[in-house]
Amino acid sequence: MTKETKFDRSVVNDLLASAKTHFLENGYEKASLRKICSSAGVTTGALYFSFANKEALFDALIGPTLQKMDAVLDDLEQKVLKEKGKNFDANRFNDFIFRFLVDNKDGVRLLMARAKGSRYEDYAQKVHLHVERLMAYYAKTVGGVDVDPKLVSILTNMYFTAVSDLISGDYDDEELYEMAGALRTCMEEGFYAMLRRQKEKG
Repeated sequence: MTKETKFDRSVVNDLLASAKTHFLENGYEKASLRKICSSAGVTTGALYFSFANKEALFDALIGPTLQKMDAVLDDLEQKVLKEKGKNFDANRFNDFIFRFLVDNKDGVRLLMARAKGSRYEDYAQKVHLHVERLMAYYAKTVGGVDVDPKLVSILTNMYFTAVSDLISGDYDDEELYEMAGALRTCMEEGFYAMLRRQKEKG
């Protein structure tokens, strides 16, 4: 490996670290490439040598998280919609989801809450609607309950609000895992209690 290649990789890493900080603080729309470069200690010329524009820089940051999230959603849809919940362990899946959120909190936050102005700005809404649809279908096929769509929407809003607070807070890893576990338990038990109540009402 040449010294120049090593230098280029170092510049890219510095730019990505600086960009992540600025995108998290300001969001995609308000983040300044000039400030990102300044914080990274490089020129804008160095940035454009590695990234075509701000969108390409953002892509590089969220790409790995986006791929993982899409894979998780595809797996969830397969197990809930196509297999009608037959091979779906909700408790195990929820444990995986909250661990995923904790382990990928910066990428998830960028994608779900800091993407306005980018081509990903509608991603959070798409995920929201996807979860609503899966929640309603799961309640019907596994729980035997036809839940009011308005209630499903409210429950999904609660879920996303809780997740947003979790990944946006200033917590260390131990606190995050503890809170994620408590939140997961609360939401699981609340959801199943709601299904029982709806079933009793008929």
